[in-house]
Amino acid sequence: KGYNWALPDDNHHSMPVTRPIQVQCEGGRFVLLSERGDRPKQIVIPIEGSTAHAIEPLVGAVWERINSWGIAGEGMYWRPVLMVTIAADGRSRYDDLEALLYRSGLEVRSKQPLAANPTVYLNR
Repeated sequence: KGYNWALPDDNHHSMPVTRPIQVQCEGGRFVLLSERGDRPKQIVIPIEGSTAHAIEPLVGAVWERINSWGIAGEGMYWRPVLMVTIAADGRSRYDDLEALLYRSGLEVRSKQPLAANPTVYLNR
C-alpha cells in the first residue's frame, strides 16, 4: 500500500505529533480503549479468520480517533502510537498486527505489564 498509508494527513513538509492509543489485542478481537471523555467507551474490532481482514476496520477506527483530537497544529499532523496490551491468546495476532502495519505510519508497541516483584539494584 505504500509508505505511511495508514496516516490520513501525512505530509512530508509537516512535523508529526505523536499520541498514544491504548489497544488490547486478543485472539479474536482488537479493542481500542477509550480516552477520558470518549463516547463510545471502547471500539471493538472482531477478528474473523485472518488478522489481515481486521486491519482496514482497525485503521478506520484509528482515523476516527484522530479526527476526534482536532487539529494537531499549524504545520503538524497526528502520528498515533498503538500501545498494545497482549492477552494470553493474542500473541500471534499481535505479531500479525506488527507485520501488517510495518511502514504504515502507525507505530505499534507492545505494552508489557510490570513484574509483580521486580528486582531493584542499587548502585553504591
